[in-house]
Amino acid sequence: LIDNIVILSRGTNSWDQNLLPGTWRVAYIRSGEGGGGLDRRIPFPEFSFNQSYQRFTLDTVTNIGEVLGPNVRVEVKGSLREENIGSNQVPKRFR
Repeated sequence: LIDNIVILSRGTNSWDQNLLPGTWRVAYIRSGEGGGGLDRRIPFPEFSFNQSYQRFTLDTVTNIGEVLGPNVRVEVKGSLREENIGSNQVPKRFR
């Protein structure tokens, strides 16, 4: 998916909502509020085999944090809404 985004966005800085749906691995690209990383209200063990990722549709997001690998995980689902609707500027902000 990342390769597709890079290829499709080469030379542009515009948002294409059709690239959002899918599974995205959580990565720190900048500090969160207060300078911290991700806001983890449930502390997950930092085992090397645990992954954190998100599944997006156009209007929902599911945050997934593995506790003991893929067999034991926590899923938190919610709605997804653009903060700057109508703008194709990146980066996009969502709530």
